Amino acid sequence: MSSQEENSAAACSSTSKKPTSASLQNDLLLYLNTHDELNTWSYANEHNIDHQLVIGTFRSIQSIGDIINMEQRTSRSIAPTDEGKTLIANGSYEYNLFQAVPSNKGIEQPELM
Repeated sequence: MSSQEENSAAACSSTSKKPTSASLQNDLLLYLNTHDELNTWSYANEHNIDHQLVIGTFRSIQSIGDIINMEQRTSRSIAPTDEGKTLIANGSYEYNLFQAVPSNKGIEQPELM
């Protein structure tokens, strides 16, 4: 299993779109005008924007004065790797080897291989 830590103040997304700082500031403030809060990780992924750019823009807005409040939150998601998905679908290597041995008699190792 692999663990991916999504840190709303430090993680980075590997996306390609790069809006201008002013347009991103405007977009973020417009979003906050109609929503109570914004998860930077989700916003960056939904809009195909580098997460660090979203964080930097928010910090820039925050430095202006009492416009926004920021709170760091950390979340984790755990998902199987590609190998893990294969094992889930087909069983472990050990299980498959055990299943290959006839139940009523043994089998020679070279024959099993």
